[in-house]
Amino acid sequence: MAHFGINKGIHSATVNHSKAPTSADESALAPSVIKLCEWRKPLTCVELSMIVKSYLGRTGHVVDAFRNKTPGPKWTLSWMKRHKLVQRLAKNVKAARAELNEEFIQSSFDHFQKESKSVPEGNIMTR
Repeated sequence: MAHFGINKGIHSATVNHSKAPTSADESALAPSVIKLCEWRKPLTCVELSMIVKSYLGRTGHVVDAFRNKTPGPKWTLSWMKRHKLVQRLAKNVKAARAELNEEFIQSSFDHFQKESKSVPEGNIMTR
């Protein structure tokens, strides 16, 4: 390295390279994804891949098997199978069921107001 004029200490960031995410990584991600499913916020396979990429990037973990640091469709479907998640197609909802009325909206705001009283103001996003 010295004959190229490169200092050996130039790369000070620690990056963990591996062939697959660790079980600890998967265990950290699974509860959040499962909670989104419970909240009926469906994720596409692409969104799940982006969540995994973001998480691994924040933790400094590089998976050499992922092209562009992003898990592919096979890995994503395998992860879903390991965590007993299924991919479903959206169904059309009848207009009467999807309709919001003033009573429902008011009760939603009342519920939020009651539940948010114990939450510190700094923990509520307003944007």
